[in-house]
Formats: sequence, structure tokens, C-alpha cells
Amino acid sequence: MVFVYLVHRVVYRVAEFFQHWYVGGFRTWWNFVAHSVAWFDRSFGWRVTVKHLFQPLYKDFSALGYILGVPYRVARFFVGLVFYVVFLFFAASIFLLWLCVPPYLLVRIIFG
Repeated sequence: MVFVYLVHRVVYRVAEFFQHWYVGGFRTWWNFVAHSVAWFDRSFGWRVTVKHLFQPLYKDFSALGYILGVPYRVARFFVGLVFYVVFLFFAASIFLLWLCVPPYLLVRIIFG
């Protein structure tokens, strides 16, 4: 009877660890990524830049407004795009490393 209880507790604790590690870790990572992207958007205004990509700055519809505004917005769009891609690449890499830690430790424990 005691053996069954101990086995049950070990299985429960192992399952609880993996649920905490993977589900809780994913939620924490996703909240970090979502809040970071929202902060980047507030800081860099990428969504507004995309929305008004081919419009001049400050509603200056003169030739100078188009000559200066459109290339500025296009450049800002591509710089923001590169920044977002690099950030998401590093965030995904860190998350994949996070996912691989328990299997790596398990293999190291079993095979020495």
C-alpha cells in the first residue's frame, strides 16, 4: 500500500514538473514576447508606418512631402521589419533551448 502511494506521488510530481516546465514556461515566454512586441510597436510605431506607408509625413501633400516622406516611411518599415525578425528569432531560439533542457539533463543522467 505504501509502495503504491509512493509510486503515485513520484508519477504525480514528475507530471506536475513537466506541466509546470512546458506549459508554464510557454505562457511566460509568450507573455514576454507579446508584451515586448507591443512595447516595440508603441516605441517604433511600426503598425502606423505600415498603415500610412505611401503617404507623406504630416499630411504634407506637396512634392517635397512625397519626396521626403515616402522613402522615410519605407526605410522605417524595413528597419522595423529587420528588428522584429531578429527579436523573434532570438526569442524563439531561447524558447527552443528552454524546451531542450529537461531532455538533455535526462540523457546526461541516464548515459553519464
